[in-house]
Amino acid sequence: MANTERWEFLVDACAERLRKEHGFSDEEVKRTREDKKEGAKCMATQVSRQGSTLVHRVIFTTQSLATVAGRPENKMDEKRGSQNNPLEFLNIWPKELDQDYNGEAWRELHDLYARVCENGGNVPPIQVLAMCCGEGHPFWALVDAYPLTQNDNFYIVHTLQVFNEPVPKVVHGQSLCEANREACKGLMGMLRAEIQAVNKASNDPNADTTVGAMFQAASSKMTEWAADACLGDHFLPKLGEKNANKLGSQWKDALKKIGSDFMHFLEISNNKLEQLLEGKDTTLAWCLVDPTDKDGPLVYASPHWETITGCNASWAIGRSWRCIHLRNNESNNQYNGEELERIKKFFNQSRPAPIMTILRQESNDRKYWNILVIRQVRMSGVDCVMMFSFPCENGQKDCFTLALGDHWSEDVGQKISNFRDRLRLGESKMNANTPISDLISGNIFLEWLSEVKDDIEEGWEGENFCPQVGASSAKEFLGRWPSLLTVVGDQLTNLWQLKRDAIASLKSNTNDTFACSVCDPLEVDCPLVFVNKAFEEKTGY
Repeated sequence: MANTERWEFLVDACAERLRKEHGFSDEEVKRTREDKKEGAKCMATQVSRQGSTLVHRVIFTTQSLATVAGRPENKMDEKRGSQNNPLEFLNIWPKELDQDYNGEAWRELHDLYARVCENGGNVPPIQVLAMCCGEGHPFWALVDAYPLTQNDNFYIVHTLQVFNEPVPKVVHGQSLCEANREACKGLMGMLRAEIQAVNKASNDPNADTTVGAMFQAASSKMTEWAADACLGDHFLPKLGEKNANKLGSQWKDALKKIGSDFMHFLEISNNKLEQLLEGKDTTLAWCLVDPTDKDGPLVYASPHWETITGCNASWAIGRSWRCIHLRNNESNNQYNGEELERIKKFFNQSRPAPIMTILRQESNDRKYWNILVIRQVRMSGVDCVMMFSFPCENGQKDCFTLALGDHWSEDVGQKISNFRDRLRLGESKMNANTPISDLISGNIFLEWLSEVKDDIEEGWEGENFCPQVGASSAKEFLGRWPSLLTVVGDQLTNLWQLKRDAIASLKSNTNDTFACSVCDPLEVDCPLVFVNKAFEEKTGY
């Protein structure tokens, strides 16, 4: 029998399944049988066993599958695929990534092929979720494998349903970071568990479960996380909601367990503890993390934590604590890599002692320096982690910004390591009477500052510290002075009784009477982004 004839037989044999389970109309089944581009995305293979090896022979591949695989002009022939996986042409690269994301799906399919050969084809179909590659980019697909038998020959009709939701770039490609990889593996596992649950329920004759229903349910999940799971270079799907519901409600117990010594260190008075427990305190930023999950999802976040990080608790709960990292992965590794490794070891080793660390974080895309204090606490049999966040004071923050600059260099890295070494030394000398303010505002910072003073001396004007922290804002404002005057021209005319020629001279910066400056109120310390000629002459700057 020719492959085309065999394909027509296979489509006819599985037509009822295509109609019932996939929701295909008679016309769609017909288009699939005739191999029209609008037909189903299918591949039919013949499977047999040669000794201990399973061998696949591709019988037919529809045009629609060839198109989504990126090969519309060169349809797959009998040599496509491998002996173990006839769908190998859909694998993502590199191979290690495909094994991470799809290894379980390919193993389920391989087990199906083996059972078909062992049981004479009397095997129920299965569905697996896979991240596939085609047309130069990955896509999500639900693969339905339907076994059929004819004349003692065993066939598998594979039908793909492709999700419309895109696969974010942060979970594939050469620049994929380990954390995003783990997050994606967790998401795949969660969705596969749901599909398996529906598969199990489908054995119940009274259950209304179809491939289409599973596809719809999984698609809804995809839509849910795809819309807001990416934060810069970080992939943060909500994978920890289950434990968040269980542990998050016990955040008050976590506060009560931190101990009197640690309360003194954090400068939490009994009155402040009461305010914290009542949810009225707006000064202490802290969160509760479940370290039993590799991605460390948050199970609770305080109101002030939301304020300083710019992340709503409703969004962050169930997502990795990495949501507070620098959005750019390269910068994050440069500035924070050393400390992130320490935190990872803390999670893995469950060290009981607090860790003092300094991180450069972001709030609404603005950077700030921050002391992070970590404490372990046991909750419902789980060793949870409490993270207390203490942003540096404005004066310190300005010094950091000026001394370290806006761009990474080996010199910047050395200065940061120097400060962290001093911080750890201070940590080792702590005792029960040491408050955190001594660590943040005491000699450690001043000693470090004295070492880098050559880089910040120009920031002092008398007794006022005026670091150049708004250089990027000034660069962004460059050339906008005339257009700003156009917007406020009428107001200036009415306020100062200016004539048109005066406005024109201000725009061209030739006016020597009115000293004008422009500030950026959104930046720390409200830096000047423009001064005119008269301002320079009258102030001497």
